[in-house]
Formats: sequence, structure tokens, C-alpha cells
Amino acid sequence: MIKKIDLGKEKELKLFYSYVVPAILGMLAINTATIVDSYFIGNYIGAEAIGAITLIGPFMSIMIGVASMIVLGGVVLAGIEYGKGDFGKSNHYFNLTFVLTIIAGLIIWITFYFSISHIVINVMDLSSNIIVYIFDYFYTILIFTMAYMLMSFFSFFIKLDGMPNLVVLVTVLSVMINIVLDYLLVGLLGFGMKGAAFATGLSQIIPCIMFFMITIKKSSFHFKIPKFNFNDIKLILFNGSSELLGLSAIGFAGYIYNIFISKRLGVDGISAFGIAMQIANVAVMIFYGISDGIQSIVSYNYGAKLFKRVENLRNIAFTTSFIFGILICIGMIFYGEELATIFVKKESIVKLSAEIMIYYAIALTILGVNLNATTYYTALGQPLKSAIIAITRSFIGLILGLIILPYFFGEIGLWLPLIFSELITFVLVYFYVKKYPYGFKKIKEVI
Repeated sequence: MIKKIDLGKEKELKLFYSYVVPAILGMLAINTATIVDSYFIGNYIGAEAIGAITLIGPFMSIMIGVASMIVLGGVVLAGIEYGKGDFGKSNHYFNLTFVLTIIAGLIIWITFYFSISHIVINVMDLSSNIIVYIFDYFYTILIFTMAYMLMSFFSFFIKLDGMPNLVVLVTVLSVMINIVLDYLLVGLLGFGMKGAAFATGLSQIIPCIMFFMITIKKSSFHFKIPKFNFNDIKLILFNGSSELLGLSAIGFAGYIYNIFISKRLGVDGISAFGIAMQIANVAVMIFYGISDGIQSIVSYNYGAKLFKRVENLRNIAFTTSFIFGILICIGMIFYGEELATIFVKKESIVKLSAEIMIYYAIALTILGVNLNATTYYTALGQPLKSAIIAITRSFIGLILGLIILPYFFGEIGLWLPLIFSELITFVLVYFYVKKYPYGFKKIKEVI
């Protein structure tokens, strides 16, 4: 018998760790799979293959952004209705989100299938090897688009229903499958980039089926044909639009970033940047775990008008992220070269990766708070504020820094935007939290 957690009565600190610890473990497990992918790609295929994965990243961000827009938009509305006690309305959002997720998966597959070759060949100035690596990986991973979308859908709604531990168990299983398949397909059988993509994609299928069975047998949510109300669809898309805008901005900024690096430092620069990103993503996954962990419980308590609990959860999340950021910053600065050698052995790439990690490390001290704030305002049903924070961090600050800072600081200016974008976003977050701690509501109006 699975004991569900009461989101409105459990003590805030215990509730926070009950949700956040499994979410962090799940995110770290996912990131472990990514690191293992990169290990096999870097050691069995080569540094150019790592560069190809880095170049694919922006397109994956857009794909994930569409999924997040629909899933988070739906689960936030479902969570608010759940907190109000209107489970019928909450279940309606569950089913409507499910159908929209499937439709979006089909649209993404068709769009990328017919556009990626044009973007890569006609827009990017790349060697033939990297183009082949990109095509082998991306066209293979597209086969599993629907599994990716539904994994996201099920995990958020199962957590909303009070079963976060089940989500992390299934996620860990997914990672174990991915690692074993990487070893078999890339390490032993030598299937290259297609093998790496198959390992990643196949690792989504079994867990997705397991999530489906858990939903049927254990969840309070149940499947039924939803009423396609235009206003409800608009609410879901609007409420989740900040996630799409934020992740799409990351994708577009990443695309521009790759062009800048490629023109100044070539393939070695892109590979070094990709390795630094892999290491930094360990911290980012922790921050995403904290953000995902509080999303459902903040939405529920906001819907139940338990505003003091909402404030306490937000403050615990910010403090925890800041502490993690400081600790990881210290580790990356002192052990950058050792970490980089996990992926490649070429000395010039290792040294450049370690240098880039210093700038990433400094940015990480406040990056977690900025990510938490984005999810926090989405959870309150405030997508505009969430979008402004996300776009400032992932696009406006980054591109402004990339245009201005290299002019004054040369090559170092390529990495300073990582810090610059987080700083200006942090100022914005501070303003929002002080003026709009609960979305549109001020403290004196709700306590």
C-alpha cells in the first residue's frame, strides 16, 4: 500500500525534503545518464562527437520547452484545483494535458524531421564529420519523441498525486537501462552516435509504460476523454508559456553562443564548452530538482490559500539552492581539470574546459535561486513574471553579455556572460519577490 503525502498539512520542511530529495535524485540520475553518454561518445567516438552533441543541445531545449509548456501549464492548473478541493476539474486538466502532450509530440517530430537538415547544412559552417554525427544522433532520437513527452507528463502528475518516491524509482531504472545500453551499443558493438541515441531513446520506453501502469492502478487521476474547451486549452498554454519561452530562449542563445565560439576557437572550443556544460549540469540538475520538487506543493497550497506555507517553501528552496551553489562552485574551481579528463584527454581541450568551469562555477552560486524563481511564479499561475525571469536569464542577459563583453575582455569575454546574465536576473528576482511574493498579491493582503 502506497502512502500518499498530504500537501496541505505536512510540515513545510518535511514536505520540502519529501519532494525535493527524490526530485534531485531523479535529476542527478538523468544527468548521470547524460555524463555516461558523453563518456562513451568522447572516448569511443571522439571530441568532434562531443561537439556535435553540444550543437544539438539548443534544438533539444526547444523540444523540451514545448513539452514543459504543456505539462507544467496543465499540472499547475490541476494542482491549484486539487488544492481548492475540486478534483473533478483537476482530473479534467489531467486528461486535457495528456491529449495536448500527444498532439505536441507529433508536431515536434514532423517539424524537426523536415527542418533540421536545412538548419545544419545551410546555416551552420561545420565539417562533414560533425554534420554526420548530428544527423546520426538527432534523427535517431526523434523516433522516441513521444516517449520523452509522456515521461515528463506522467512524472509531474504522479508527484502532484503525492507519490514522488515512485517517480524517482522509475527514473533511476531509466538511467540504469541507458547506461547498460550505452555500454552495449557504443562500447562493445561500436554503433557510434546512432547507438548512443538508441540507448538514450530506448531507456525511455519501459519507464514510460511503468508510469502508465502506476497511473492506472495507483493514481487518483483517471483517464477519460476530455472536453475540448478553448479557454482551458488557452489557460494551459498560457500558464506554461514561460517554460517554452525560457527553454526556447536557452536554445536560441545556445545556438548563437555556439556560432561565436566556433568562429573564435573552432571545434576544440565547442568541445571544451560542451564538457564544461556537462559538469555544470550536475549543479543545474540539482537546482531543477529543487524547482520541480516545490512546483506541485506550491500550486496545491496556493490553491488552498495557505499563503504562509507557500512563502516558507519558497524561502527553503532559495536557501537550499544557494548553499548547493556555493559548495559546487568550490568543487568546480579546484577540480576542473580532473573533471574534464573524464571526457577527453587532449590537453588543450582539458585546460580550456577547466577555465570555462571557473566562470560557470561563479554563476552557479545564484543560478539556482533564479531557476527556483522561474518555477515558483509558474506554480502560482503567473506565467508572465516567470517568462520575464527566464528570458532575462537565458537570452537577454546572455546575448547582451556576448555582444558587449568580448569587445572589452577578448576571449575571456566569451565566458563572462555566464556570470553577467545570472547577476542581472538575480536583481530582477529580488525585485519580484519583494513586490509580488505571491504573484499579484502583496504580503499584507494575504496574511
